[in-house]
Amino acid sequence: MTFDSLFSDHVLASFDKQLRLADAHGDDDWGFDMTSGVITFNGSVDYQIQILGTEDHTAETWMWGWANHASGIPENLLVASNQLLAIGEEHGVEELTTSVLPMDDLEGHRVGLIASGITGAEAYYRCPYEGGALFVLIADSSLELSVDDELVRATRVIPQGISTFEISDHRRAIAPYLTHLGFEIKDVGEGLEAQTEGRSVMTAKFDRMNRLTKLESAIGPR
Repeated sequence: MTFDSLFSDHVLASFDKQLRLADAHGDDDWGFDMTSGVITFNGSVDYQIQILGTEDHTAETWMWGWANHASGIPENLLVASNQLLAIGEEHGVEELTTSVLPMDDLEGHRVGLIASGITGAEAYYRCPYEGGALFVLIADSSLELSVDDELVRATRVIPQGISTFEISDHRRAIAPYLTHLGFEIKDVGEGLEAQTEGRSVMTAKFDRMNRLTKLESAIGPR
């Protein structure tokens, strides 16, 4: 297990959640109360959160929440951060166990995408402030994200995610995302199929470096 493999495993499903969050609250004002552990949108909609860590844009570093003793973060808001620390310690993932890292090595959006997948949170949110940003997980089932046809969703999110993020192994990223959407996955030669009730609804083909070369679905090629 490496940080890069964790990113590949979770990037597309977590990116999908972020797109749905943007549909729900993308243009909303926000506020955060660390005492209650709540983020509020438009002054009226509250969600429970977990603190992941902070970016310092002056020092250009990332600090994990579990390492930020000076801010007096309540322990109940560090459950997710400590969960990632424990995974890092168990599997020797340095990025998860080093308290402060240069943002060239680790930045908040990559952390948020991994954490959202590992913990099963609804999404993550970047809370900017002067000189930096706080990254939190929205860990609250009351957050209702948009739902549409999952096959249509996959044909949109897969190409968008691959073009947005640097993903070393497209095959490794696509398979768990399709599983997340509820499809059965079958390896087929140079690619994989997404199936519903034994019927193929999507085929992804890859080159020798597991980069996506073709994506076809019952809707049409992408």
